[in-house]
Amino acid sequence: MTLVLFCRELIPTLVHRPGDWTAAEIVLSPNGRYLYATNRSPVDNLASYDTLTIFELRADGGLNTVNSPKYVNLGGLGPRHFALSPKTADEPAGKYLAVALERSNEVVILEVDQEKQDEMKEVARLKDVDQPTCIQWLP
Repeated sequence: MTLVLFCRELIPTLVHRPGDWTAAEIVLSPNGRYLYATNRSPVDNLASYDTLTIFELRADGGLNTVNSPKYVNLGGLGPRHFALSPKTADEPAGKYLAVALERSNEVVILEVDQEKQDEMKEVARLKDVDQPTCIQWLP
């Protein structure tokens, strides 16, 4: 499968905090209906937490701006890389999403709702991880 992104319009992410918000990683959900992206607050105007932004995709592949984006509070700062868990004998691909939070020295694990894949809840948090920048699920 090939993913091609064309940015035709600027979609505001978080308007409650001024500055240049940035993203580090984007991933397509396993069902292909959602686009996940990290959302980092400006270095010169840090928020109390950063988010994972969830965009719903239309049938033509464009962003559905009526029902999205949704935001998941990551409870930490500096999301760099994130990865969906691989398929195992007991679990489907993408059951979990792990996010490296570089600025707050944490890794957060979210469980992804398998029906819609646009709802997530925190199930674990690893603290005192020295500036994590990459996630790799091991078999």
